[in-house]
Order: sequence, then C-alpha cells, then structure tokens
Amino acid sequence: MSISIEQPAVVSSHSGASYELPEAKTVYQAWAGCEARGFIPSKNQKLVIAVVQAAMDSGLFYTTDVRSFCAKAMGLTSEQDAANFQPARVEGGVFGMECYYARKYLDAMSRFAREDKAHAQLKPHVGQKLGTIMFNDFKRSTGAVVSEVKDNVITLHFKRGKVLLGAEVSALVIKNAIDRAAEKQLRRDTFDQFTAPAALAPAPQSAETEPSLF
Repeated sequence: MSISIEQPAVVSSHSGASYELPEAKTVYQAWAGCEARGFIPSKNQKLVIAVVQAAMDSGLFYTTDVRSFCAKAMGLTSEQDAANFQPARVEGGVFGMECYYARKYLDAMSRFAREDKAHAQLKPHVGQKLGTIMFNDFKRSTGAVVSEVKDNVITLHFKRGKVLLGAEVSALVIKNAIDRAAEKQLRRDTFDQFTAPAALAPAPQSAETEPSLF
C-alpha cells in the first residue's frame, strides 16, 4: 500500500527518534529563514540536520549521495521513498528538499561560526587601522580604517588611488581581505599575525632613562 505524503508518514531514525515526512507544500515555509542567525529548527528538522551533518562528516558532497545516506540513516523504506516523490516534482522529492534546506542551514551556521571567530580575533573598534587590504574584486585598497562597529557589521573607509570609499563588511571579509593582500605581497602580515596579541597591544610608552649612578 502506498503512503500518501498528504498524511505525513512517520519514519524511525537509527537514533530511535521519529521523523515525519512533511507535506510538500509546507517544506518551503517551514525552512524559511534557515540561513539566518535567529532560525530555530523544529524537532523534525533537527533530525534531518543531524543526518545531513553526518553525511557531510563522512566526506559526502554531491546532493544525490547525501540524500541516499540520509534516507538510509532515517530508515526510509523504498515504499515511503517512492511516495515521497509523488507530490513534489523536484529532484529528491520531499525528503530531498528537507536535506537541501538542512544543508543550507549547516552552511550558514558554519559561516556564522567563522565570522564570530574572526570578529573575536579582530576586536574591531572605531579608529582601528587595518592598512592595505584586498577584497574579492582583487583591487588594492589602502589606508583601511574602521569607522563604525554595529554588532557584526563593520564599516570601513579606505582609498583606491585618490578616491575615498566605504564599505560595510563582516570580520570574516576583513580576514580574507588582509590574507589576500598578504598573498599578493601588498602587506607583510596575515590576519593571524595582524591580530596576534603582540600586534594588537598598544606600543609601550618610552620611559626616560634614569641617570647612571656610576
């Protein structure tokens, strides 16, 4: 007997938790905003996210391979898998859509983690001088200075030739811009070197030399 996705089928994952194949028409809305920091996955979505993460951890990359791994991990039967394609005329069916959005969520969370790490390293503050940087347009930008910091958004001002420009970027973009400039030998230090404690520490005040007693 075929399973109608209009009445969600319950699938038991290998972890013992139950996963419900959602209705095709609800998938897009359920995952809306999955690439935003504030997105909170449902219990059902967490199961999909977990198996997609496991697939990626095992070295799988291509969509069909990831989906096959996840379907097996979730215990999706061939009957359920076949029914899964009926209402959703897309590659991978309803379950494939779930895996697709779960992967987008994981990619976004990974990016946020890298952004947060770079932000913590940089410790951006108004007036911070970054020197020469190079964004992904591969144009040299000189005299970059932080002019505003608002949450994770950093406003920079810099020059290209004699033209003064500005941009709102993340610390991760700055990291890549510094490393790119270093790679092109436009600056001596990489981002890690630039943000090393010794590099960020203020220069010590020069003390007056006491007269020798001898």
